[in-house]
Amino acid sequence: MSELSDDVQSLIIEKYKNARSKEVSAASVNIELACLKHMFTKAIEWDIVVDNPVKRVKLFRENSGRIRYLTKPEIQRLLSECPDRLLPIVIMAIYTGMRLGEILNLGWEDIDFNQKTIYILDSKSGYGRDIPMSEPIMFAIKGMPKRTEYIFTRPNGKQINDFRTAYANALKKVNIEDFTFHDLRHTFASHLVMNGTDLFTVKELIGHQTIEMTLRYSHLSPEHKRHAVESLKYFNGHYLDTRKESLKQSST
Repeated sequence: MSELSDDVQSLIIEKYKNARSKEVSAASVNIELACLKHMFTKAIEWDIVVDNPVKRVKLFRENSGRIRYLTKPEIQRLLSECPDRLLPIVIMAIYTGMRLGEILNLGWEDIDFNQKTIYILDSKSGYGRDIPMSEPIMFAIKGMPKRTEYIFTRPNGKQINDFRTAYANALKKVNIEDFTFHDLRHTFASHLVMNGTDLFTVKELIGHQTIEMTLRYSHLSPEHKRHAVESLKYFNGHYLDTRKESLKQSST
């Protein structure tokens, strides 16, 4: 394929995109294209090819879908009803935004307690990332028994891979409906945005490959936008009075 012209390569990928969209969702096609794009990026680094034809292929516009997140009181209620084995898993999801697979496959070697950092090497996006470890996570996992290389295990040492019943029961006890485990990831991102965290930082923490995926949370920060605009009242630390009479006085 590297012997073909750049435009021809892009055309082939465009045809694949359109054909694949008849079989799977737009989001799935975009993930496949993102993976292919990353492969070409690595091939360029290794001097196998000189161009990335996927860059000229537009991704499908995705439906942003639902964003369901817990309020702070709901978080507290849910955590209070989680059984012992489930509690640290839910805490990890709420305070890191990690995907379920990333959490369950997390190993002790991926945790640096000294640097207070979690290292995710095998991410769905194809890129590794690191997440600062907050105190709630430290308290939740530091005293856990190290039965195997995995952090979240059953008493017999086997890796936890299913806790749907325990999670559903905890939600039922606190009357939280229509809330999936993946929504804990939305909870993490939503509260970051509402606390004033910029979207690019949220993107890096949550592991989105494109900023478009993170933009779905932008509507949650109207006050943050207002504060940003209000800050323009000050230039070099001084309030700028833009009333006409004041401007005339300051210019003389």
